[in-house]
Amino acid sequence: MANADAIYQHLYWYLNTTPTPQGKLEADFGESQGPQALYAKHRPASTPTRATATAAPAKPKAEAEAKEAKEAKEAKEAKEAKEAKDSRDSDLQVLIRYLEEEVTDKALEQRAEAWKSGVSGLLTRRGMEGQNALDTYVAEIVAALRDFPYLSLPQGRDAGRWVRDEIVAQVFEDHWDFYNNKKLKGFDLEEFCQLLAGQNMLIDRLRHAQRALDN
Repeated sequence: MANADAIYQHLYWYLNTTPTPQGKLEADFGESQGPQALYAKHRPASTPTRATATAAPAKPKAEAEAKEAKEAKEAKEAKEAKEAKDSRDSDLQVLIRYLEEEVTDKALEQRAEAWKSGVSGLLTRRGMEGQNALDTYVAEIVAALRDFPYLSLPQGRDAGRWVRDEIVAQVFEDHWDFYNNKKLKGFDLEEFCQLLAGQNMLIDRLRHAQRALDN
């Protein structure tokens, strides 16, 4: 009942109260209470226009595109450099120089001559002497020959197979299993030196192959 009386009193006041005259707040308290001042004070903050909202991501997008372009360029340059290096490394001249340097640096021809004369102590390798040392050395040379990237020769994979199978592997036939790098009959020092540096043997054959592939 008390609530009903309160509601009735409020409605009675609302219906019978004289409205505040227009402009009274401004007259009593100055321009700060005028319509324009109050509107400026309470109006909602301006929202960004559609153009502003969509233009904002332009800079990050441009930066991302520039980064992608730079990365693509760097990847292309790295690929070209690798291809150029692979081409140089797979040139038969690299293999020929390696074998020539082995013959020269190890003085294989001089040692082979001394071996024929019965000089001892010519063969040492990794703490081994004699035939065991020579077998170890042959295995190291064969491993290097097997690892050469024949199939990456500039002349193509078929040319690489031809060099590997018909030229390199063939000279080891009966003496050494080239593909599995295992000793068969093996070599003595003179035989191995002859295999590498003898007339029409491995180094000579590789030189002929290089000339044939270049033509």
